Amino acid sequence: MPDFKLVRKGYDTFEVNRYIEKLQKEIDSFKEQEAYINRAIISAEAAASDIKAKAAKECEEITAKAKADAEKVLTDANNEAEKLLSKAHNQLELIRRREKDKLDDVKLFIQDQLEYLARFKEDYDSLVKKYFEVYPNGKEYDKIIESLNNISSLIDNFENTEK
Repeated sequence: MPDFKLVRKGYDTFEVNRYIEKLQKEIDSFKEQEAYINRAIISAEAAASDIKAKAAKECEEITAKAKADAEKVLTDANNEAEKLLSKAHNQLELIRRREKDKLDDVKLFIQDQLEYLARFKEDYDSLVKKYFEVYPNGKEYDKIIESLNNISSLIDNFENTEK
């Protein structure tokens, strides 16, 4: 509290009034500063609210784009996997057909050999009868025929297990 001059009836009113005016100006200045600070706080809160809203919207957009990108990557991967699986299936089918053709060729070869051996046996028998009176034992010939028939049966069994 300032020292005021003492006058007859108390303090000097002029000094007191000046001091009160000075205090009132300081109060008014503080009120202006408070109002300015309040406006700044309100403005900052509004800006923060806008920033939060923009960030939330941007987050939603980024999330939606990431989901869409992930779905596209997944779809592309599934499509590629289906293509590869189809290609592998086609190649497997081609290999199976080639192997079946090879087995069919072996069977035909065996059949040709059986026919050749049958003709050979006929020719042999006829020569033997012609030159020898006694017909020799035909066990060796029968073993060869049986072996070739067994091979043919094994191929048939193999083909049936592949199906």
